[in-house]
Amino acid sequence: MRLRAIVLAVGLLVLTLSVGSASGTVSPPVAVPLGATYKALIDPPSPPTGFEQPAFDDSAWPTAQAAFGFNASVCSGFTAPNTVLPHLNSTVYLRKSFALPANAFGVHVTGTVDNFADVYVNGTLRQNASSPSCTSGGIDAKVSNGSLNLGGNNLVAARLSNATGPASYLDLQVTYGTVVFSQQPSATQQGSLITPNPAVTITDADGQPVQGATVAVSLQTVSGSGTFTGGSTTSATTDASGVATFSNLAVTDSGQYRLVASSDGATTTSTGFQVADQIAPCNGNCSAHGSKGGTNVDASATNAPTGSSLLVSVIQNITPPSGICQAFVPLGAGSFVDILSTGTARPDITVTWRLDKALVQAAGNPAASSFNICLGAVNLDHPDGSNTTPWTTKSGSPATAVPDAFLGVTMFWGVLPDCAKKGKPAGPCVLKRNKNSAGDEIVDFFLPAPWDASFYGG
Repeated sequence: MRLRAIVLAVGLLVLTLSVGSASGTVSPPVAVPLGATYKALIDPPSPPTGFEQPAFDDSAWPTAQAAFGFNASVCSGFTAPNTVLPHLNSTVYLRKSFALPANAFGVHVTGTVDNFADVYVNGTLRQNASSPSCTSGGIDAKVSNGSLNLGGNNLVAARLSNATGPASYLDLQVTYGTVVFSQQPSATQQGSLITPNPAVTITDADGQPVQGATVAVSLQTVSGSGTFTGGSTTSATTDASGVATFSNLAVTDSGQYRLVASSDGATTTSTGFQVADQIAPCNGNCSAHGSKGGTNVDASATNAPTGSSLLVSVIQNITPPSGICQAFVPLGAGSFVDILSTGTARPDITVTWRLDKALVQAAGNPAASSFNICLGAVNLDHPDGSNTTPWTTKSGSPATAVPDAFLGVTMFWGVLPDCAKKGKPAGPCVLKRNKNSAGDEIVDFFLPAPWDASFYGG
């Protein structure tokens, strides 16, 4: 008998909120540490013209490790020199490439020099540093985002020279600030405000909160066709703690989304979140419904802990993961049934999937028994897939583990078997298939605890 796909992908959404704000100084990320390895040209016969430019070819230069110095005794208390200069009044040309993430917020070059150093970042002179006898903080240059290659490589370069005396010395480090989501968006119902309020925190290259910075957010679609509602405010300003809060963001349509925040060219992306047709609070039992494109999904949960929610979203134009359920022809819309659980109890879920008669007829109106379900389910007790025994598929083989980057979980995929006639099923299975009087295809399936799932209408 010919099989048609009811590719119902059932995927879990378990979001861990990261809530916090900048408070005082935090340790900034380090792009170039003290004692780093550089391309170093020591006392060349003639100055290397353009050495400070990123495009300069330094492939023939030897590699040397900071700190650089002739006599460490004058620079006591600082990093001991790793590369000894050949003689007093040597001149050293240094180049160091370093990467910055897309969410970097400025750069701060700090360090110690004796006596002089011209410090460049990305080809631009940032400081004519000068300090006698290795005075701490002799190198102190800040660089704004407009001069940086965010999400790519950058260059710090220096020309070290000495005046008089028994020592010459240089070592430096490069730190940067960040733009991050300090409070992530959570699952929400279409048209409703995202709660808790998404928040973005900005710290500078010294780990201090940045006040008064403008942060803009946009909606990144993973699946679905939603946009921000007309009343959503997509721009906010950081407060004294460096936090910009977005209190009235709402999305028009169900689907899977991320938020992208940007400030002064720096960008950061939130964790994924679902926008549902319906989210129903649970107090032991609950039910929720979703509908789109001729696909209707009704789900109910039993023994769910108080404070949990049942989420149902139906999303058009999505497909199962590559290589999963290859013999199926997806029909209708993708659906997700999620339990957002706050307790240790793991509920059972029953799902009724209905495919409109018009969609069934478009597939040649096959008999009800020719429909199956391709399911992706996650273990609520072990969402990363560890210590999880895969549920058994229709063929008798274990379900295939597929990491889901959007949900941040490992989902186990395969064709659902029919449930046993007696006793509570040990794993996901189909309870029954039939057609109603209108000619719609109806499939009921069961997800016993701790399984929770995401499915595609097919």
